[in-house]
Amino acid sequence: MEAPIPREMLFAIEGSAPSIQEAIGEFAGIAQFVSTLVAFATNVHGGRVAAHVAYDASPDKQEREFRQFARSAERGLVREGRLVNKALALNLLTPQIVEHPDWKRIGRAIGHYELALRDWVIGGEALCLMHLFIAAEALSKAAVRARCGALGLTEKELAEKSGIATDDPARPRWKDLLRAEMRREVLFCGDSAVHDAARDASDGLEHGFMDFSEIHDRARDVTLQTFRYIRRAILDLLEVPEPARTELAGIEPRDVLSLNRILHGVLTGPEPLAAPGQQYPQFEWTSEIPRVWWEGDDLKFTIRDRWHPLLGADVTFNATAYEFHGRQEEGRPFDAATLEMTVEVDNTSLD
Repeated sequence: MEAPIPREMLFAIEGSAPSIQEAIGEFAGIAQFVSTLVAFATNVHGGRVAAHVAYDASPDKQEREFRQFARSAERGLVREGRLVNKALALNLLTPQIVEHPDWKRIGRAIGHYELALRDWVIGGEALCLMHLFIAAEALSKAAVRARCGALGLTEKELAEKSGIATDDPARPRWKDLLRAEMRREVLFCGDSAVHDAARDASDGLEHGFMDFSEIHDRARDVTLQTFRYIRRAILDLLEVPEPARTELAGIEPRDVLSLNRILHGVLTGPEPLAAPGQQYPQFEWTSEIPRVWWEGDDLKFTIRDRWHPLLGADVTFNATAYEFHGRQEEGRPFDAATLEMTVEVDNTSLD
């Protein structure tokens, strides 16, 4: 690229460890933990964390152990993302958060939420939903405790108040029923339609008793709303203070994988349609980013796409459209509308 582009997150961690190998393992775990929380705060997949460089930084040494891993930084086309709002993210990086009595359960839920973000791509909703419902299951006991605390009741009293018999020998697992009820009423805000569709699709995928077409149909209908419910539930259970809680809850999940370009046109001429050595008529596609600049908090850039034809000698191509496909976020203009695009097809420019 001809211009510098903001890329993936970079972590620089300095601390004490018995050996460089133990430092690599422990510090990478810390970085992944922070990355997961930042991904939750921004509601966008942040990427996997892996060590690149490690060395002994002890003062007053002449010889220092050093290791560098054969891993490359992110390259190629710029992908969609979201700038980290540091002030908002820091609401999730406080000692009080990890001291929460249900932190382990909430932490597991955030981990599955982040895994759902990795699969938030058109066609990947079923895997998203499975991870989101696992997150809901991880939060169920925390939801019971939160409701008991809010109402000043014991679990048994809450169960009876919810219409669940606690003394029926035929149904001894009343605590499981209570957790399921709180999952529906607290985590899914009483939305039985979304809860049941998410549960059935998740169970159908995990246990293999539902056709994939049905799983995907259900997932497409309820995955986005499930993201919203689980996100709000985590923020409520962590008691994130206002106004940060409302602002964090309002951030929609960003699909950074689905954006694609489609060249439309008409091929004219006799067979063979493809160039010698090619099985099909097609184009070689290259892309450049010659300019990047900031306008306030918005990052803007110019993209130059070139499409070189690999067609038969007597075949011509007439370009009719250049289309962008991606997932539309509610209330947000499609990013492609803000790009400066130059598209060259066989020396013919498209706007």
